[in-house]
Amino acid sequence: MPTDIPQWTKVDRDLFEREILPAGRPAVFKGVADHWPLVQRRADSAAAITEYLRTFNPGTQVEWLAGDPKINGRFFYNDAMNGMNFRRSRGTFADALTLLLRHVADPAPPALALQALPVSVHLPHFDLQHRLDLPPPGTQATMWIGNAATVAAHFDFNDNIACVAHGRRRCMLFPPEQLDNLYVGPLEFTPQGVPISLVDVHNPDLARYPRFEQAAAAAQVADLEAGDALFIPYMWWHSVRSLDPFNILINYWWNSVRRPTVAPFHSLLHGMIAIANLPGPQRDVWKNFFDHYVFQVHGDPAVHIADERRGLLGSLSPEQAAQFTAVLAHLLSGTR
Repeated sequence: MPTDIPQWTKVDRDLFEREILPAGRPAVFKGVADHWPLVQRRADSAAAITEYLRTFNPGTQVEWLAGDPKINGRFFYNDAMNGMNFRRSRGTFADALTLLLRHVADPAPPALALQALPVSVHLPHFDLQHRLDLPPPGTQATMWIGNAATVAAHFDFNDNIACVAHGRRRCMLFPPEQLDNLYVGPLEFTPQGVPISLVDVHNPDLARYPRFEQAAAAAQVADLEAGDALFIPYMWWHSVRSLDPFNILINYWWNSVRRPTVAPFHSLLHGMIAIANLPGPQRDVWKNFFDHYVFQVHGDPAVHIADERRGLLGSLSPEQAAQFTAVLAHLLSGTR
């Protein structure tokens, strides 16, 4: 059975950076956003909340996901796994809110979700009254608005703090080492841009996915109310279920690494093409090379080389990294 994610109160940036972030474990911050005006309207109707949001929006265009009532709010692949069980629609921010309100009282509404809207673009000045001091300075906020929908378990290439601003959310997290037990779908064809678990983690079919029982034993879960926030560490799998007919979440993504955060995933994809289908003995040779040079299981692989002669084996400046990346891109393009 999943365990509850530990809860913290009165968390400030010093405590977060000194104890919580270095531990690399999920954490719930109870009431950390209680001071937000939007959170203080937690008892307001969906109509009142949408009217409040409209006062910040300058008429921007947005995209939202829409699925038929029969998907029960679960954005996923279609039955044939050659497409998705939802469609993408475009309109104004106000159009999307109107659509949500139209179905807010339906017993079986269509699944609707606005995802990862940059707050600075779609709600200028909103952040002046809705600040969170835990992420690094300059971290941009994004907003998620929808009805009772479920996002499949996936990971992000960043650390993440997600704040519930209205409604309630149930979050289930899995450590990265549970990869083998999550039955991950295609790497290059995904509903959300990153791979997802094929398991409905909130209602798993253990006959079809028996190893998920081990993932469930390692899972951590939290039910969040308006004003609560969740710290999701780098590359932790997480599924988020919205529990009310109208929900708003604001999150903050950041990564302390200066290089592009998706680059390791691109390396994985290239490794699948270049190495995964080699004969077993050849894969073993390359595994040894990766262990030696990339994962450095035996320590620094270049300790015997003078610092100024290490090249790729040394500590690269951003300029050197960009130069080597350009050379690699040239090689991968097949240009001679």
